[in-house]
Amino acid sequence: MEDQENNPVMQEIEKEIEETKRKASDDNFEIEITEEETPKEEATEVKEPKETPEEYGKRVQRRMDKINAQKAKAEKETLALQEHNSQMQKRLERLEQENVQRNQSVVQNDFAHRYDLTKKALTKAVEEGDTEAQVNFSEQLADMRATIRVGE
Repeated sequence: MEDQENNPVMQEIEKEIEETKRKASDDNFEIEITEEETPKEEATEVKEPKETPEEYGKRVQRRMDKINAQKAKAEKETLALQEHNSQMQKRLERLEQENVQRNQSVVQNDFAHRYDLTKKALTKAVEEGDTEAQVNFSEQLADMRATIRVGE
């Protein structure tokens, strides 16, 4: 402590401290208030953290990738449905052709059967000598032959 009292720098610091305490204790001190203007834009505007272009680009790229994946999936499904539709169309056409052929076969067989029955009935009418039946069966056979020629 003795070194501090003999040190001229320390003595001067102590004098300044005492003078500052005396000035602070006086009732005659004034406080000066100065207004600093704050920029109104900064005070009223709430700044939200903006996305960096990199973050925005990544988000957009993810969205584009998602949309492209959905598009690819839809195209794949469309192609599968078109292929299925094509197969079903071919199957339907084949079934219709088979049905038409079957119907034609049935009609032809039925027609041939009726033709044979009419011929047998005509033969029987000739054997029995039934002229009226003979004419009737002859007309039926003629009509059948005309139908065959029209069908050809």
